[in-house]
Amino acid sequence: VNNYGYGVKIKNGKIFDQDNTFIKSFETEIHGLGKFLLYAEKNKKYHALVEFEDGSKQTFILPESNSEGVALSVKNNSEQDFIAFEFNTNLKSLNPNGSLIAHYLIHKNGKSSLNSIQFNKANLSKSVLLKKSEIETGINIITLFNKDLQPISERKFFNNYNFILPDIKLERIK
Repeated sequence: VNNYGYGVKIKNGKIFDQDNTFIKSFETEIHGLGKFLLYAEKNKKYHALVEFEDGSKQTFILPESNSEGVALSVKNNSEQDFIAFEFNTNLKSLNPNGSLIAHYLIHKNGKSSLNSIQFNKANLSKSVLLKKSEIETGINIITLFNKDLQPISERKFFNNYNFILPDIKLERIK
C-alpha cells in the first residue's frame, strides 16, 4: 500500500526463511492484489524481499505461523452464483472433547450475519456456500472469531451480484 492507501503492484517478490534459503516467488496484479501459499515450518521465521515496478526494493518480516487455529479462504468466481468460504483446522486445535467451535461474521455497512461452524476429529474442514443474492453487492468483509468471539482472521471479498458498471464517457479537453 502506498502513501495514499492504494495497492502497489509487486514486480517480483521472493520468500526466504531465517537461513536466507529461497522458498518461493510471487507477484501481484496491477492494483497490488495477489496471494500465495506458504507452508510454514514450526519455529522458522520468514521474510519477503519485494521489488516494485519502479525498481525500489523492500524487505518485510512475515508474521510467525501458529500451529493451532482455523484458516479461512474465500473462493469467489465471478461466473458462479455463489461464494465458497473454506475453513480448515487441525487435530492440535481441538479441545479435549475432540471438537472446536468457531464463528464467522459477514458484514457491510451495518448489515451482518453471524454463523457458527463446528469441527471434530472426523471433519477438520468445512465449506460454506452462500448465494451471492443473499450477500450485499460490492465489497464485504468476513471476520472469523474463536469460541470466545475474539477475532482471529479477516478477509475482504467482492460480490458482483447485480453489480452495474457505471456508463462513463471520456472526452479529451483541448
